[in-house]
Amino acid sequence: MARRTFLGTAAGLALAATGVVGRVRGPQARRPQSDLLVINMLGGIRNPNRRGSRGPFGGAPADGPLTLDDRALSDALASGTAATNTTIGYVAGPQDPFEYSVADVARWNRIIRAHPEALLKVWAASDIERAERVKARSGSSRASRTRR
Repeated sequence: MARRTFLGTAAGLALAATGVVGRVRGPQARRPQSDLLVINMLGGIRNPNRRGSRGPFGGAPADGPLTLDDRALSDALASGTAATNTTIGYVAGPQDPFEYSVADVARWNRIIRAHPEALLKVWAASDIERAERVKARSGSSRASRTRR
């Protein structure tokens, strides 16, 4: 008998002996998905259908053009996400860490200013709550948290 099979069988028998296996809960009421506050902590907004797209993060020089295309932004808004946490600034590579970080902060500020109807810089939790209220009224998300 394989080790995993043995361990699985032993665990099942132990649970069966306690009676836990026999206790099945009835169907639980689920909250409507529209009531959830969704925050994307993986960060980043990008268009997966655009060849070489990494969005406005990673890879491209910090002083490069705005790379947040309409598809990436519309997909993010349609997802129902209230906020996205995006790490900006130097993480690794040959660039000067300070210069790259300053340029990347300025770049994100330009991106947010270019899309005021869709993006909001988050300074406090109340900004996320405000973005969620706007999303509930308009059906789209607005918050984008950036961290250095």
